[in-house]
Amino acid sequence: MGTYMTVEELLQQYQSGERDFRGIKLKGVFLRDQCLRDIDLSCADLRGASLMGVDLGGANLRRADLTGSFLILAQLNQADLTQANLTNAFLILANLQQCCLAQANLTRANLTRANLSRVSRLSEGLLNPSKRFFTNKKRSQWLVESASVENMA
Repeated sequence: MGTYMTVEELLQQYQSGERDFRGIKLKGVFLRDQCLRDIDLSCADLRGASLMGVDLGGANLRRADLTGSFLILAQLNQADLTQANLTNAFLILANLQQCCLAQANLTRANLTRANLSRVSRLSEGLLNPSKRFFTNKKRSQWLVESASVENMA
């Protein structure tokens, strides 16, 4: 079902070496400019969380619910976002280099100036028009064009 935890508890346990926070419930939390590299937040409830500038490089975010979350300037390089729900998420200027977005739900996600270089399995979601990850075709073109999409795997 998942465990409720405060931001303070999360940071304290992370700083003590804990990395396994699977299924944790952190809905609507505010966390800014913290380093949480290689953390396991798979199946976590992070709906509406403000994670601006947070370093989640190498994080496991498989099946995490990030609906409406603020990941502006977040470092998500090499993170696993397989089947993550990023509906209405703000990924403005986020670094998604070499992350996995297989079957991630990016409906109405804002990827303005996000770095999508060498993202793996992006074509399974964002760029597959049959999946309709964006409801407005012009908006999806603008979001994809304004992101950095070089050397995708």
